[in-house]
Amino acid sequence: MNQNHHTTLEDLLVKYLLREAGPEETRTVEQWLAADPVNQQYYDQIRLIWEKSLRLTPRGGLPDIEGEEEQAWQTLRQKMRKPARRTPVRTLRWAASVAAAAVLLFCFFWWPHPAGTTWQTTASTDHVRIDTLADGSVVTLNKHSSFSRPSTFNTKDRTVTMTGEAFFKIAPDKDRPFHIQTNGIAITVLGTSFNVRTENGKTIILVESGLIEVKNHQNSIHIGAGETITLDKDDAALQTQPAGANLYKYYQPRDFICRDTPLGDLVDALNRSYGDSIEITDPAIRKLPITTTFHNESLTNILQVIGATLDIRAHRTGDHYSLEKK
Repeated sequence: MNQNHHTTLEDLLVKYLLREAGPEETRTVEQWLAADPVNQQYYDQIRLIWEKSLRLTPRGGLPDIEGEEEQAWQTLRQKMRKPARRTPVRTLRWAASVAAAAVLLFCFFWWPHPAGTTWQTTASTDHVRIDTLADGSVVTLNKHSSFSRPSTFNTKDRTVTMTGEAFFKIAPDKDRPFHIQTNGIAITVLGTSFNVRTENGKTIILVESGLIEVKNHQNSIHIGAGETITLDKDDAALQTQPAGANLYKYYQPRDFICRDTPLGDLVDALNRSYGDSIEITDPAIRKLPITTTFHNESLTNILQVIGATLDIRAHRTGDHYSLEKK
C-alpha cells in the first residue's frame, strides 16, 4: 500500500467514525472491516484514541462545543509531543486520523490511561464474541462491535466504552457503579442485564432485569426491566416504552420471542441476525402480528413458519427473499 492510499484510508475511516461518510464510503469501509480481523482492530484503535481524547475534555466524553473537540485534538498532539497549532474543527476531524496512525505505532492494542492504568479493546468480526470481565460481568458482543475497558477497574467505579451492539450482564457491586459510554450517551448501572445497540446516530437500550440510568446532553431517565428507549445525544425529552417482543436476543443465541409482534419488527431482526436481505414487498403485511418462538433455527425454517402462520409467500431469488400476501 503506498503512502497516498494509506492516507486516503485513514481519512475515510475517520469520516466513518464521525458518521460523516456517504453511503458508498460506508459500504467501502464495512467491506474493508469484514475482510480481515486486523482491519477491525486498526479501526478500533483509531476510535479508542479519539474517544479517550474526548474523555479528557471537561464534559468527560460528551463534547458538544467546538472548543472541547479542539481540546481533544490538542491532547492527542501532546501525546505525540509535537507542537500544537489552532485548527478549524472540520480540519481537526480529518487530522485526527494522522494522529491516530502515529500513536498506533506505539500502542496497537493497549492504550495508556493518564492515571497510569491501561485500556484494552475487545472486538468482534464476523462472529459473536463473549467476554467475562475481571469483576464477573459478562459482555456479549454482536458481530462488528467493540468495547474498551481498563485492565483493572478502580475502587470507585467500573467504566467502559462501546460501539455497535452488546448485551451486558453486570455483576452487582453497590460500591462501584458500572458506566458505559457510547454514541454520546452515558449509562449507569449497579447490577442488571440489558442490551445496547447504536445505529444511524441513535442508541437503542432494552433492559432485561434490574434498573439503569441513562443520560445524554439534555436529560436523564431511569429504565426498568421490560422497558426500552431509543434516543440520541441531543434529545431533550426522554421517554421509555414497553419492550414488547424479545428480539434483542437475535444474536445471542439467535432467539426470537414474539408476542403479537409486528411482522416488520421480526423481519428487521432477522436481517440483522442472518445477514440475508428479506424484503416485505407488500406494506400491508408489515403490521401483521405474530406470536411464536424461534431458537437458533435456520432462516429457511423460520420463513416457512412465518408463511404458514400468516398465510404469506416467501419467494427466494439467490440470497434475496420477498414476502408477499398469497
